Amino acid sequence: MTQLVAVAYPTEADAQQAADTVAQARQEQELVIEDIAMVTRDAEGELHVHQTRHVPGIAIGGSAAGGTLIGALLGGPIGAAIGAAVGVTAGAISGNLQETGIDNDVMKDFAMELRPGSTGLFVLLPEGAVHGLTQVLSPLGGTVLHTTLPAGEERRVSDDIE
Repeated sequence: MTQLVAVAYPTEADAQQAADTVAQARQEQELVIEDIAMVTRDAEGELHVHQTRHVPGIAIGGSAAGGTLIGALLGGPIGAAIGAAVGVTAGAISGNLQETGIDNDVMKDFAMELRPGSTGLFVLLPEGAVHGLTQVLSPLGGTVLHTTLPAGEERRVSDDIE
């Protein structure tokens, strides 16, 4: 089961810094996330969705391993290298084609609470990964807009981030 955490920041730059920090923690394998996106409410009150394009590492890794195995069986060491390259490409393509992530309509609904000029950061996480997110975001502040967590856990997350 996935959990959604939405955090508001006073400026788009603040939200982008938080998004970059989350992405860096993900890259360094300190945090597991499924998707991250931002919604900005401009001065006129219009909402602008900024989706990120994350290629799931599982799709790439699994495809690379499968390609290496098949390539090695059919073509030896050179076949293994070619198979791995083909597998990585196939994994990247399949990862981009998957319809996963945060629904734009859901983000827009919660982003209606944003003040003009502010930005909401939306992070989709696997169950149990919220503690890691609060550790990454707490130095940056922000105001929790919404979570799909139980009320008690939402309060703890809000207290930790704010």
